[in-house]
Amino acid sequence: MTDVWETLRRSPLPCVLYGMGDGGDKMISQCEKRGIAVSGVFASDEFVRGQSFHGFSVTTYAGAKEKYGKMNVLLAFASDLDPVMDNIDRIDAETPLFAPDLPVAGETVFDAAFYEEHRKEHEAARALFADPASVDLFDRIVNYRLTGKLSFLRPDRIPEDMWPGLPEKTAFRTAIDLGAYTGDTAKFLASRSPDLQKLICVEPDPKTFEKLVNNVADLPAVAVNAAAWDKEGETSFRKGGSRSSHIGGGKGKTVTVRTLRPDSLLPVGKKCDFIKYDVEGAEYEAILGSERLIREGASLCAALYHRPEDLFRLPLLLKEMNPAYSFRLVRAKYYPAWELNLFAQI
Repeated sequence: MTDVWETLRRSPLPCVLYGMGDGGDKMISQCEKRGIAVSGVFASDEFVRGQSFHGFSVTTYAGAKEKYGKMNVLLAFASDLDPVMDNIDRIDAETPLFAPDLPVAGETVFDAAFYEEHRKEHEAARALFADPASVDLFDRIVNYRLTGKLSFLRPDRIPEDMWPGLPEKTAFRTAIDLGAYTGDTAKFLASRSPDLQKLICVEPDPKTFEKLVNNVADLPAVAVNAAAWDKEGETSFRKGGSRSSHIGGGKGKTVTVRTLRPDSLLPVGKKCDFIKYDVEGAEYEAILGSERLIREGASLCAALYHRPEDLFRLPLLLKEMNPAYSFRLVRAKYYPAWELNLFAQI
């Protein structure tokens, strides 16, 4: 099986990075590990100000075309903005463009070896989806991750509300928002749940938590400054108020935050109608910490795009916890394959 990395190794064309920042750092690091030479870096015209990145002078796409001609473009950032995505498509039509799937959290990279190692788990998870749309999306995500080609993601580029998998009106009375950020999901849930009585919003980042408190003040919400995990205690947390925030150390400023089991947020016997998990790579542990609520039948939505293994291990874990669950896979428009969510309900 030939994956995107092997394709790039074999290609005679120069590899040129499109983008900088954390994504660019990760892409260059992976290329170095895999013996792929990066020849240059370009950015969108409005971001080119004579800067350098990893020793390369950052140029425009036009400048890169003039210097290299036909090249392999490596997309090193993410966006859901239509003008940006349209520009990416335009570049892809002119010269080969690849968006190798790099993890938002952790170090595991989806490649041919990873897929072969976990083929049976992928097949078992795929079999849990009964509707054709979910099966099709599952297959397209696997094919995208193997090839790095955005053509597998383009069918998702349709106008959607925040969660295409959530009905316009729900009967949720009690809900938990794990990774509440500044309250965008909380407001959305409240707009869809006219009978909502209690919404518990959990957010570990201290600065983001301050904004959350203000933004949910007019909702039947309780804000909790903590990280969802599988045990009570404390852990280091890389703060930043963005997708770069996560449990654990590493590059950037860290603080100590409280960890909690989501099961502890409601008393025994109090049913939870809905749980959202978007905790930047800690979904597996947060689900383990929600075992009681899951066995009691809480509907849920879990992000599947932070770690490559989550595509199979989260559905399989949830099915083991509650065999009555049925699953749907949904994705909003995004390059690369972000905003991939698993819905589970009885």
